[in-house]
Amino acid sequence: MIKNTPDESRDRIDIPVLQPVDRTYVLWEGKRYHFFSGYDYHRLSSHPDVVKALQTASSRYGISTGGSRITTGTHPLHLRLEEALAQFFDTESAVVLPSGYLSNLALLQVVSPHYDPFFIDEYAHPSLMDAILLTRKNPILYHHCHGKHLHSLIRKHHSSKAIPLIITEGTNNTGSDLVPLNEYLHITEKRDGQLMVDDAHAAGVLGKTGKGSWEEAGVPRDRILQTGTLSKAFGIYAGFITGSEELTQKIKEESNIFQGSSALPLPLCAAAICSISILSEKPHLITELQNKSRSIKTKLRPLGLDIPLSPTPVIALTISSIKKVRILKNVLLDHEIYPSFIRYPTAPVGGYFRFALSSAHTDNQLECLYQAIETFLHDYSNPN
Repeated sequence: MIKNTPDESRDRIDIPVLQPVDRTYVLWEGKRYHFFSGYDYHRLSSHPDVVKALQTASSRYGISTGGSRITTGTHPLHLRLEEALAQFFDTESAVVLPSGYLSNLALLQVVSPHYDPFFIDEYAHPSLMDAILLTRKNPILYHHCHGKHLHSLIRKHHSSKAIPLIITEGTNNTGSDLVPLNEYLHITEKRDGQLMVDDAHAAGVLGKTGKGSWEEAGVPRDRILQTGTLSKAFGIYAGFITGSEELTQKIKEESNIFQGSSALPLPLCAAAICSISILSEKPHLITELQNKSRSIKTKLRPLGLDIPLSPTPVIALTISSIKKVRILKNVLLDHEIYPSFIRYPTAPVGGYFRFALSSAHTDNQLECLYQAIETFLHDYSNPN
């Protein structure tokens, strides 16, 4: 959710109407701006091959199969998409759901009987919190990306029968923090615990080949329960769960979320298969995005921004002063950059500016963003 013009009360949320011009520009209120927003990290939603795949499938198959996956709704394209996901993420199997939100609910619904207690990052995505509510178990919140606090809580709630499940995002929508998966796995090692990782913002972005946070961290894949979405790096719309054949089959057989949902529209299946193929064949898009992200963060740090030099493509600026929020908005507009001010359930109170890079942004555009932030920080010194 984006607030166009923060007011004194900060109660009203205005939803902007944006129209893409091309892969990195947008029309807003009749003017053209650089677009460092959203989460189409490789701009695959407008890739000509992806669009053509969607159009061809629409003409050939129509839109919907008119059923759920367990009745009459499964089409060979659904199976091909699940095979493509399993291959991309180097897992035995995968299952597709209509959205990433539902993927978290479906996975936790099925695996929850095997784990207790649940430990969840305090800033975890609402879908993860809602998934826990569905299980009717009480979550234990630990400080964001804080291994020591997590360890202390696990020790406090330890029992001979306890098999902990740590629930987190690989990286969240504020962007810079990488979850210390190595540390988390070490903590759970002696207790036979497991990690559930929502890689919505990490799939197709982190790791040498885009497999997500576990590839970036270099941890064993079999210790991770991974969910994700195709709406971000892949530019489409769907959710997925990767893992063993046993796990995905269990989801299909036992999750009423999977069973009660309409099958993913076939044009989206075809578009997703094409999108996955592009990232598989062009992993340089992933590494180039990581390099761009590190590069601009390296330039911004000397200006006084305390941001980790992570490969995540998001830069978040939290500014507590309403006056300075307005100033930065005007600076961005002067540089012809859309001022993406975000208010989101797990975002800092009052909102923040969120700049999302893509592999399609040019060096000149990145320099423009840098110059805008530099101007603001130089002329108004303290960003708070």
